[in-house]
Amino acid sequence: GLALRGLAHSCIDVSDGLLADLGHILAVSNVGARLQLDSLPCLAGFKEQLHLPHVQQAVLAGGDDYELCFTAPVMNRDTIQKISNQLQLPLTRIGEVTQAGALEVYHHQQRLHLTHMGFDHFA
Repeated sequence: GLALRGLAHSCIDVSDGLLADLGHILAVSNVGARLQLDSLPCLAGFKEQLHLPHVQQAVLAGGDDYELCFTAPVMNRDTIQKISNQLQLPLTRIGEVTQAGALEVYHHQQRLHLTHMGFDHFA
């Protein structure tokens, strides 16, 4: 996380589910995002079953990942890749920020319609 200072526009730890925590960034920033499910790092067993709705839900909305989710300008992509290489820590591009206020997730060019975004502290 410290290596991203000055490169990332935002950053959050994923503890309540990727969609829920990324949703906090998007709401505060008044932007949206388009994610590619196939790009998300996950266990090989899950990768093989991403076509199943309950696996999609677990990968996107399951909690306690304790990974960082961050946004950064495209112009910083090469520098971020160098950081990943130097630290021997995979940093994965999973999508892009959009001007539309929606959070969209795609799997093989098909938009997913998810009902559960993750843990909600206020529900």
